[in-house]
Amino acid sequence: MPIIAISNQKGGVGKTTSTLNLAAALQEFGKRVLMIDLDPQGSLSVAAGLLDIDRVQVSIGDLLLAYTEGRPVGLHEAIVRTSAGLDIVSGNAMLGAAELALAGAPARESALAGTLLPALETYDYVLIDCLPSLGLMAINALRAASGVVIPVGAEFLAVHGLGQILETIDAVRRQLNPNLKVRLFHSGPGTFWTNMGDKNMNLLFPMPGSGTGEKVVAPVKPVVGPNIADKGTDKK
Repeated sequence: MPIIAISNQKGGVGKTTSTLNLAAALQEFGKRVLMIDLDPQGSLSVAAGLLDIDRVQVSIGDLLLAYTEGRPVGLHEAIVRTSAGLDIVSGNAMLGAAELALAGAPARESALAGTLLPALETYDYVLIDCLPSLGLMAINALRAASGVVIPVGAEFLAVHGLGQILETIDAVRRQLNPNLKVRLFHSGPGTFWTNMGDKNMNLLFPMPGSGTGEKVVAPVKPVVGPNIADKGTDKK
């Protein structure tokens, strides 16, 4: 069962929207999908219809805190079925307390992976909407995931910031999760997949004529190296 983390330390690049839309699309194909809101702001929960996230009885923060304290709570107790028929484990301010508790816990990077184990037999996909950070919660998501999707806006600062998260992913691959696969995409209109040269990584470029191809590709090259493909950039 694929566990996919949608992650980028930059905010406003479409992580939550991508998670919700991907879940809805997979459900349309008959897949059983569980969404995990790993952001204390709870944006995914609110977007899915849980407007008062502080009244949720059991959140992902509660599960992680209980796991850290050696009194694990069943994952099923935190799953809420939304009005659209999607299952979600909500995020709220309890994630802050859980992160503090995790800081001193043994195997702290694997708490989320252990918490999600019961979902392996129930769901076809688990989608994790990460907070805009590269802290301990993001590391937990990358440790638990089989793949990570990185939404990237077509602007210099957004693409330039890829260096940080790619370095973090490389460290996670070396130390915790060597099979983690990476997918990057430009979170804008008119795009398609192309290969970057890394067998574990793809980049989504703007289509020709979109007016943003060269602007996106130019700052990416020094970040990810010379193997980047130029297919799909604007031609003059």
